[in-house]
Amino acid sequence: MPSYNPSDSASDNASTVKELYQAFARGDIGAILSSLTEDVELDVPGGSPLSGIRSGRGQVGQFLADLQRLVRMDELDAGEFVSSGDKVVVLGRERGTIKETGRSYSTKFAHVYTVRNHKVVGVVLFSDTHAIASAYGDSAQERAAQTGPLGVTAPPYSGGDVS
Repeated sequence: MPSYNPSDSASDNASTVKELYQAFARGDIGAILSSLTEDVELDVPGGSPLSGIRSGRGQVGQFLADLQRLVRMDELDAGEFVSSGDKVVVLGRERGTIKETGRSYSTKFAHVYTVRNHKVVGVVLFSDTHAIASAYGDSAQERAAQTGPLGVTAPPYSGGDVS
């Protein structure tokens, strides 16, 4: 992991994260990936088919490709950015439709970023994963989400396909 440069201000870190959301809105996956460190870690807790831990740009890129393939993002409103030191917390609201089932979900979220030297080194995406998993309905993705302990969490992502 890169060392932390204390000259990075919290507002610079918030700007780095805001640029990620702007790139996501444009569908610019390349810009998102270039703002991440090579060894970035993405953690999506919960029981949705996209839950799990991804390590490195390649696995994060696959997560973004899977997200685009499985979900039509109807709204992603990153309403508030709270930053302190190397942490940026984004509070917002998300609405999406699962392409396979046509079912929609809506959830508030808290996304927690760790930023060092203007690059994202870690991300944890908290949301109502039950609402998201429920929107998958009786699909292969929902059955995959139910394979975790008590159907609450999916096993850590191992680099394979989520379908």
